[in-house]
Amino acid sequence: VSSATHATLNSQYAASLRNINQCPTGMCITPSVESTLLWDAVLFVHKGYYQDSVLKFTIMFPKNYPERLSMVRFLMDISIPWSNPGLELTELMRVSRPKEHQIHHVLHFVKSTFKEPTLEGTIPSSFAM
Repeated sequence: VSSATHATLNSQYAASLRNINQCPTGMCITPSVESTLLWDAVLFVHKGYYQDSVLKFTIMFPKNYPERLSMVRFLMDISIPWSNPGLELTELMRVSRPKEHQIHHVLHFVKSTFKEPTLEGTIPSSFAM
């Protein structure tokens, strides 16, 4: 891991602790003890189709972060249209700007994908409440 990548990740994690708008409500993140490039996260969903769900996931950063976006991997099976074992954010984000998208953008994006307006029309009627 380059010192620039390490410094960027440390800076973004520190910012998430200092500024309450950096980490979305209902979400906890922490760098893994195993690697600077791996963060553990949990999203507590309070409303919508996934209400009361506790969704555990990891965020994996490439060695050349922030040149490339991170990858989100959920640690359990989730029935959502875009879920796959490793979620490449470039597949979902309409405009991908790796150097501009920081970790708080990724966190807010992940949370927004579980909101009803985002899911409308993508959830089969048999699954919807």
